[in-house]
Amino acid sequence: MKNVSLKINGKQIFADEGTTILEAARQSGIQIPTLCYHPRLRPLGHCRLCLVEVEGLPRPITACDNPVRDGMVIETDTPLLREMRLEILTMALAVHPYEDCLTCEKGGACELQEKAYSLQSALPQQLEREAGSAAVDENPHIERDERKCIICGRCIEVCRSVVGRAVFSLAGNGINTRVIAARDGRECSLEEAGCIFCGQCVDVCPVAALLEKGRASGGREWEMKTVPGVCFECSLGCLLERRVVGDRLLKITVPREGEKAAWLCSKGKFGVREPEAERITVPLARENGNWIEIDYEEALRRTAEAFLRIKEDYGAGALAVIGDGRASNEEAYVLQKWARGVLGTNNIDLGSEPAWVEAVLAAREIAGPRAVGPTMAELQQAGAILVVGVDLAERIPVVQMAIQQAARFGRAAIVRVGPAAEDENAWVRVCLEPGPAGAAALLQAIAAALSGASGAALEEQAAAAGVSAEALRQAAELLKAERSYTVVAPSFWEAADTAAVQALLALARSAGQLSRGVRNLLMLSAASNARGILESGGTPHWLPGIRPVADAAVREEAAAVYGAPLPGKAGLERQKILAAAASGKIKGLFACGKVDPGASLRGVVFLAVQCATFDAVPEGADVVFPAPLPHEIEGAYTSAAGRIHCNYAAAKAPVKAGWETGCDLAAACGATWRFADLAALRQEAAPNCDCCASER
Repeated sequence: MKNVSLKINGKQIFADEGTTILEAARQSGIQIPTLCYHPRLRPLGHCRLCLVEVEGLPRPITACDNPVRDGMVIETDTPLLREMRLEILTMALAVHPYEDCLTCEKGGACELQEKAYSLQSALPQQLEREAGSAAVDENPHIERDERKCIICGRCIEVCRSVVGRAVFSLAGNGINTRVIAARDGRECSLEEAGCIFCGQCVDVCPVAALLEKGRASGGREWEMKTVPGVCFECSLGCLLERRVVGDRLLKITVPREGEKAAWLCSKGKFGVREPEAERITVPLARENGNWIEIDYEEALRRTAEAFLRIKEDYGAGALAVIGDGRASNEEAYVLQKWARGVLGTNNIDLGSEPAWVEAVLAAREIAGPRAVGPTMAELQQAGAILVVGVDLAERIPVVQMAIQQAARFGRAAIVRVGPAAEDENAWVRVCLEPGPAGAAALLQAIAAALSGASGAALEEQAAAAGVSAEALRQAAELLKAERSYTVVAPSFWEAADTAAVQALLALARSAGQLSRGVRNLLMLSAASNARGILESGGTPHWLPGIRPVADAAVREEAAAVYGAPLPGKAGLERQKILAAAASGKIKGLFACGKVDPGASLRGVVFLAVQCATFDAVPEGADVVFPAPLPHEIEGAYTSAAGRIHCNYAAAKAPVKAGWETGCDLAAACGATWRFADLAALRQEAAPNCDCCASER
C-alpha cells in the first residue's frame, strides 16, 4: 500500500494511503477530540468536534471521515478550532441533563463529560426540548434515557452496519431531534422495532442514554474491575470483558480495540450476568423426597461409596460421566482422568456430537493440527461464503452478523444449503434446499460441480440432489472466488452421517478451503467447548491430545501418567449413555452441568450432579455438588475454530472449582493423585495435549 507524507501541527508523519486524518494523527500521538467516532464503526462526521484546518482549504473539515493526501499541512489546535469546538460542546450540554452527572452511572467514563473537562467548557443555560421519558422501561435488558442522548448516531450505525437491523431512526429536527425505536415510520418499543438485544448499541453509546438494566447504584464505571474472559454461550468462543464491583457482576462487554476486539450477542452480553434461578452454594442430598444440606466431605463419601459399589456389583461399564459442553479444558482433563484411571470406564462424554467429532478429526488430518478456522474479521472480507445449516441466527448470532456484513458491505456471495430465512433473502445469492436424498447428496453435487463436472454427469448429480444443474453451476462459480469459506451451523450435525461428513470435506477441498495449513472451514458445535473437551480427552474414543483409546501403546503411555491401567473397550457417546441410563445398563452417573431436558434416568441407581442453580438439577438426583458461575471460573477454553483462550475469574467463587471437585471425587474413590493448583494440572496435561496451555 502506498505511503503518503504530510505534516500535522508541524510534525512530519507518514501514513498509508486511505487512512483518515484522525487515524493518522492518533497513530502519531496527536489527539483530536471526537464524540461520534468509534474505532469499530464507519466514520460518521456527525459531531464535528474533530474539525481541523488544512492549508489551502477555505474552511475546516472533519478529520474522522477525510483521508490523508500527500503533502497535506494540517493544524488540529488553533484559536478558531477551539472556539468552534466549544460552541459545539455548549450546544450539546445545553440540551443534556448535566445536573444528573453526580448520580449518573456513566460518571467518570462519559465521553461528553470528558470532552467538557478537557476543553474546559462552561456549563450553559439549559434549553427546553421535546423529549421522551427519563427512562424507558420496556424490556429486560436495555434502559434508555432519551434526555441524555447527544444524537451522535453510533447506535443507528452499529445497528444497521454490524447487526443488520434498523431499530433506531431519527425523528424531529433542530434541538428537538430524537433517536427513537421505530417500525414503518412509527415510534414503538425496541422489541417491536426488531431489536435482538445484542447490546451493541449499549457498548458504543458515549453517554448514559443506553445502559444495561440493573446498573442503578451498582457502581460507577471507574469503580469496576475489568477482567478478560470467554463467552460460554456457543462454540464460537467470543472474547469479552467482565466488569465487577466486589463480587457483583455488573456488566459484560468486549475489548474496544485491537486484535481481540469483537462483538457479542444477547446471550453473551445479557444471558449470564445473574442467574434467574436460585443458586446452589452448598452440597445437597435427597432424603425422603426432600433436599437436605450436607457438608462437602459427606457428599464426596456418598458418591464414592455408591460408584465403587456399582463398579463391584455390575462392572465399570455400568458407570458413566457426562457434561453439557461447558466444562473448561482443565475440568475435562480431570474428569476423564477420574473416569478412566479410577472408575475404569471410557463412558465419558462431556459434550460433543459424533458427526462433528468425525468432521473435526478428518479436517485435522488434512490441514494439520495447527491449522485454525476463520475469524469473524476474515469472514467479513470473504469473496464467497457457503452456509450449511439453518440455525445460525438463533444459536450463533455473531457469525450470522459477520456473514451479513460480508454480503452487505463487502463483496461476499452467499450460498446457502438449506432454506433461507425471510430476512436473508436480500443477501443470499443462491439457496439450495436438499431433496429427499438429504444434505449428503447435495454437498456431493456441489463438490462435483466445483471439480469440473458438466453435461450428463452434472445433470445426474443434480437429479440425485433434487436441485437444478444450473443452480449447481452458479453455486460452484461463486464458491471459486478468492477467500472462499464454509460455515457449518450446529443443526447440520444433528442428522449428519459419515456420508454427509465426507461430502462436506470433499466440497471444502474442491473449493480450495481445506488443504495442508489451510482451513477456511468453520464447523460450529452445539456444545460451547466441544473442541477443548475433545482435545482434553472428554469424549469416549479419544484420550488427551486426540490419541485413540483403542491404541494399546497410547493407553500404556497414558497409564504411566495416570498411575493405573486404562480400559481398552470404547465407551458410549452421550446419547447412548442416556439411553443406557434409561434402560438400566448405566447404574451410576455423574453429570457435569445440565442434563438434556426430557432425558429419562429411571434406570440409574445413583445420580450425582454438579451445577450452579436449582433449575439445572435433574429429577432423581441423589447428590448435588455446587458449581461456580461463568464469571467465577478460571480455565482455558478452545473455540470451534481451534483457538485457545483463557477465562479469568472476575470474582471469588463461594464454591469449589469444577476441576477441584473432580480431583476430590477421584481421591474419595481411591486415587493417589491430585493437583495443588491449575499450574500443576496444566504441567501434567501439556506434554500430550496443548489444550491446557497458554492462549494460542
